[in-house]
Amino acid sequence: MVKSPSVPLADLARILTGYTFRARIENDPGGSFRVIQGKDIRSDRSLDAQNLTRIHLPDRSWSDPEKWVKPGDVLLMTRGDHNYAVFIETALPPTVTQNSFCTLRVTDESVLLSDYLATILNQPALQARLKALRSGSSIPNITLGALKNLEIPLPPLPIQREIVTLSRLIHREKALADQIHAARLRQLDTLAASL
Repeated sequence: MVKSPSVPLADLARILTGYTFRARIENDPGGSFRVIQGKDIRSDRSLDAQNLTRIHLPDRSWSDPEKWVKPGDVLLMTRGDHNYAVFIETALPPTVTQNSFCTLRVTDESVLLSDYLATILNQPALQARLKALRSGSSIPNITLGALKNLEIPLPPLPIQREIVTLSRLIHREKALADQIHAARLRQLDTLAASL
């Protein structure tokens, strides 16, 4: 198989930084915004959109809907030891990310599929590249400059679609296997309790 060309991330997507909070994030039931934090990402790298923290944003610059998370965005955790990517599939109420995330917004879906970008960023080869970009000793961080230069493999669209489809099938199979495992454990518990 011929190796696909690689293109710097900045040539493929806008990179938006998250909101910097000056204090601890507290739920505000009357808040008109939601915020995505690390705790809102499930182990399968999907967003738990039902339990997002409601907040009030005092900064007028965030009233610009272009800064809100949209369907098709890819959220990349840039702080800490786990630099996973999350593809946003559905529309959300006005939502921002905290600054431990960067939002990657693909500029041309006829060249790069957003869900392919999320999938490929989570693969071991790109995870190793992301790890190599980290700096800082107490809380590792990937700088915006380093992220812009990250080389993204860019195969033709049919191969991108095939990679996304395969990834989704793998995640679905795992979810089904987990459900079967849980059902078998319940069955075993019920049998053992009847003795």
